[in-house]
Amino acid sequence: MTEQLRAVKLKKERLLAVDGDNTISQTRELMEILDDGPDFLDSFDAELFGELVETIIVESNERIRFRLKNGLELSETIERTVR
Repeated sequence: MTEQLRAVKLKKERLLAVDGDNTISQTRELMEILDDGPDFLDSFDAELFGELVETIIVESNERIRFRLKNGLELSETIERTVR
């Protein structure tokens, strides 16, 4: 079992060291930004938003996606108010 554990750990290290995949390091950076930021926001913080979000993708009139700096994408539904 010890040998299997060692082999799996080595495989994990090799996978994490793959060139071109910065997802883990970028995710750690995002986590640090969030940890250093405020616990609660009263209003929109453009600087914080810029540090976290790479791009905004408009899928339709009802749906958008935020692509974070680490590649993670979060979909949101747009709620419209009727005037």
